[in-house]
Amino acid sequence: MAMRRPKSRRGAAQAQPGSGEPCVTGREKYLRQECATLSEHIDLYTQRMKDFEGQNEGLDKEAREIRENNKAYLSYLAKRTLRCQDAIITLNDQNRSELTQVLKQKEELTSQYTDKEKEVRSQLIEMETKYSLMNKEVEELKPFKELQAEQLARIRELERELLAMKIHHSEQMHLVKSRFLQQKAEYEAESQQKV
Repeated sequence: MAMRRPKSRRGAAQAQPGSGEPCVTGREKYLRQECATLSEHIDLYTQRMKDFEGQNEGLDKEAREIRENNKAYLSYLAKRTLRCQDAIITLNDQNRSELTQVLKQKEELTSQYTDKEKEVRSQLIEMETKYSLMNKEVEELKPFKELQAEQLARIRELERELLAMKIHHSEQMHLVKSRFLQQKAEYEAESQQKV
């Protein structure tokens, strides 16, 4: 749109010298000023376009380098994976037997962890049942105002016990899980070393 306007005004400026009207000089001056302004804008936008083209070339070059690096890295990973697969395939019978033993120990640890988890969950359910029953008793004893304060105190005590039990069981669960993960990591590390 900025390219079309200078053309039409240059045409008008060329037609006016022959008209002989007094306003031609002022209008021609105005058109020349506007043409110069538009030319500056065109030069500015042209320079910006060149700058963008230069930046685009730099980005294209960087993208090509990244693609080449990615190809090289993927090739390295493929070769490394192939070597690892070859190493696994070439395991001897002794290593296979030891790996089987490690997996068996892992299953035993998993079973122990599961049993401990069930035990802790059972204890938590038992405590929650006691808490629920106590709440029910409190509801039944609401008409007896003289017992209300005592029952509320008992509820708070049970809540503290439940919270302490949950914290204790949570710590036990965390400890069991940590031991399991540690032993699992040791067995896996041992297995990897034997492989």
